[in-house]
Amino acid sequence: MLSSLLISLAALATTQQPQPALVQKSSGWCSPNIANVIGNVTVNCIGVDPRALKHLNAELDRKNLQLADRIRDADDWTAKYKELEAQLGKAGNDSVLSQQAEEYLHEGELEKAGAVLDQILGGEEKQIDRIAANHYNRALVFELQFRPLEALPHFEKAYQYRPEEWQYGQRYSGVLLNESDFERAEPVLLATLERARQQANVNPEAYPITLASMGILYHHTQRPKEAEAAFHEIVNCYRQLAKVNPAAYQPELALALNNQASLYRDTNRTKEADCSYREALAIYRQLAKAKPAAYQWYLAWTLNNQGVLYYDTGQMKEAESALQEALQSRRQLAKTNPAAYQADLAWTLNNLAYVHLQIPHLSLARTEVEEALSISRQLWDANHGAAGDLLARSLGIDAMLLNATHHPSSALCPLLREAEAVAYDPQLKKAAADKQAEFCTAPQTAQ
Repeated sequence: MLSSLLISLAALATTQQPQPALVQKSSGWCSPNIANVIGNVTVNCIGVDPRALKHLNAELDRKNLQLADRIRDADDWTAKYKELEAQLGKAGNDSVLSQQAEEYLHEGELEKAGAVLDQILGGEEKQIDRIAANHYNRALVFELQFRPLEALPHFEKAYQYRPEEWQYGQRYSGVLLNESDFERAEPVLLATLERARQQANVNPEAYPITLASMGILYHHTQRPKEAEAAFHEIVNCYRQLAKVNPAAYQPELALALNNQASLYRDTNRTKEADCSYREALAIYRQLAKAKPAAYQWYLAWTLNNQGVLYYDTGQMKEAESALQEALQSRRQLAKTNPAAYQADLAWTLNNLAYVHLQIPHLSLARTEVEEALSISRQLWDANHGAAGDLLARSLGIDAMLLNATHHPSSALCPLLREAEAVAYDPQLKKAAADKQAEFCTAPQTAQ
């Protein structure tokens, strides 16, 4: 049997989505263009100069991202763009140079913007506030260029000059977290969290955002009790904020509940995870009803995660129901914009086919995996890097289905070879190679 391949190649997948335990905030600035295009999807971001947006899309093209990751990175980039734009508007005696840097920012000429800020820093050893602010601005330019390691020393200097500015600590620790430098990140985060707590009345988002970073650190350093306490407090913070301003904070509350559910799932707290997913779904259903273009994707994402939870706990009928609803939402999205949402559709088809393989309902599994294979092959033809793992998983499920219906190993081997060839995930490659060694080197005999 293909039991280990089932786990490694075809297990229900949440990995095409933003990782729930790592999500801090979704600004919602960016969305894909509604166009039937082949290959990378162009994103539009509210409030970004079209010249800078062209630069952003070129950088995202080079990264070969799945759509969800592309939108997430674009949202994060836009938040930094807007922050830098606001910072440059606060210029003091260096207003002419700051205005020049701001114009370069709008043009997407980030190297030139950085050079102007280097010029400001070179002649500025008199005002600590301005020094700190311009080191911070210089770091933001490097981040807009997707060069976080070059941003790091400037964030560090900004924090050293003005540690009382919570956003300096937040950005500095954020880069350290992304580089898995947890030892350096923790003291910065602890100090920043205390400052954010003190400023909560002035800036209510400061505290839960910084607390989310602490939760991420605890999660990665295997301190589940501390991580659970942090995510629990984040949910409570956003619940209170959502009572005052539902329109602004309900989406953040739903995202925090997804984080909490992910943590509960990782620590085998399945009942608690289910409760958090249910609450998040209730919010997303309401939001998607009012603004389907903005929130239908999040509704389908949460349903997919809930379906994975139900599968993990052996609740096959519940898993089937959640994934079928996710599939329905993703079909609607893909019908509106195939280029943007077909990959999501194929992931859920894979998941549902896998569940139907276990129930078993092999005729449904066959229909679903064939559709997933058709989509994933088209996407792989257009962009190998973005769709390789998706195609490998579809091939893995197809191989398992053939095995379950007593096809000879000669029918499985081409699928396994192709899965190994197209996969980017090392575990997928290894699983496909291992199964080839098991099924493809022995004499080919009918089963």
